[in-house]
Amino acid sequence: KKSPQSELSKLHRYIRPFWGQRRLRDITAGEIEKFAADLRSTLRPATINRLLALLSKICSLAVRAEWINHSPMTHVRYLKENNVRYRTLSATEIPLFIAAAEALNTPAADAILLALYTGMRIGEVCTLKWEYWHPDAQQLLLPDTKSGHPFTCPLANPAVAIIQRQAQLALSTTWIFPRLTDATRQLSYPRETFARICRDAGIENLRMHDLRRTFASRVLQTTSDIAMASRLLNHHSLTATRRFAFLIAADTQSVVAQVVDTFK
Repeated sequence: KKSPQSELSKLHRYIRPFWGQRRLRDITAGEIEKFAADLRSTLRPATINRLLALLSKICSLAVRAEWINHSPMTHVRYLKENNVRYRTLSATEIPLFIAAAEALNTPAADAILLALYTGMRIGEVCTLKWEYWHPDAQQLLLPDTKSGHPFTCPLANPAVAIIQRQAQLALSTTWIFPRLTDATRQLSYPRETFARICRDAGIENLRMHDLRRTFASRVLQTTSDIAMASRLLNHHSLTATRRFAFLIAADTQSVVAQVVDTFK
């Protein structure tokens, strides 16, 4: 992984509290499957599967180190996932979300706003360094991303204002969004700040990744250009971007109506 932040969060929140006092050689596949089943009331199958994948990696490393003879994850079944999600911020919710974030006036809230204004993954935003910022071109140049290649992220004026605000604060010489408690470290996943923004804005059923989906929806609604959306989202291929195809339903409906009109 280019950034272990998400995995470390899962490790500390779920795996260590439950398994931390157990010896790996004593853990069975049945116990792991029960662990996964008990989490279904609070976590999505996709999240549970990420926890299982993390456990699998831990066990594989233990086998390689010859601490155990075999991995208990060998016979564990992963859960069936349904990752289709259509939630985006509506036209009325966007200004409410922005106002609530600006009212907090914290680096974490600004990082979340930058994710909305650019479509970047929140993990990429949290790990932004000042060396990535090119003020003359008003863009960020990320040298290494999830897609495996550099990404040039153009910034609109509100996004530029956020970067400039962090520069004025001068909290860190390395990170654009450092931790308030330790400026030598990057911002941790702003889960609590995001929840507060949603609460203050009166917005429900919103996840952090829905900000990226919202940005994608606006690109597609503005341009109807899936290739442009793919570039701005830094997708490796159009296949990933096609998941947002439902967002141009209005345009396709108009085309269908025009075609049918020719039948008359």
